[in-house]
Amino acid sequence: MALNLMSVFLCCQAVAKHMMERGKGRIIDIVSSGAVDPRHNDLSYLPYVTARGGVITFTKHLASEFGPHNSTVNSISPGTTLTPRVQKRRDAESLKKIAGRNPMRHLVEPQDVAEAAVFLASAGSRYITGINLNVTVGSITI
Repeated sequence: MALNLMSVFLCCQAVAKHMMERGKGRIIDIVSSGAVDPRHNDLSYLPYVTARGGVITFTKHLASEFGPHNSTVNSISPGTTLTPRVQKRRDAESLKKIAGRNPMRHLVEPQDVAEAAVFLASAGSRYITGINLNVTVGSITI
């Protein structure tokens, strides 16, 4: 809970005052598709997905608080992302299996998450706030 929820709270708290003073800002929380995808059959994930789900709720609340200050607050929930850590922890066969369960038959690339963040930070999303953007190659069904 401290790592996956409280850390987000503390970071947002640290920037909130500055955003309100400036009269504008963007917060983009990176969550996890596990927070919105109930298909995990391993109860050891329960504290993690509960904390990350809390970040989504926290994001929505902050969006309503910061809206009057011309600031947006959104989150991104990536699916399994082909990062060096994931590649180190999983063998090629398991990565292929995970990708095969997605409608697009791919894993999320780090660039996909970065581009979603750039969009949420851009002027093109100036009236988008309080959303959780799933970057999952179609693996989320809710």
